[in-house]
Amino acid sequence: MEEINRFLKPLECFAKDQLETHTLGFEVYFRRDKFILMLKSLKNIKQLDSNPKSNYHYYLCKFLIKCKLL
Repeated sequence: MEEINRFLKPLECFAKDQLETHTLGFEVYFRRDKFILMLKSLKNIKQLDSNPKSNYHYYLCKFLIKCKLL
């Protein structure tokens, strides 16, 4: 997981306009229980997703279940 994090930070800086970057970031932060960083990824997914009911809704539900809010 540490190696993934080492590659994720530059990816978020240089490919911040790619939806896949933020979905990958969400998955990494989800597995590491980093809630604030998951929210940051969710915000970026919402901004970049052309169909907001597809990826955004899926990751939002995952986040809410992880936080035990749903």
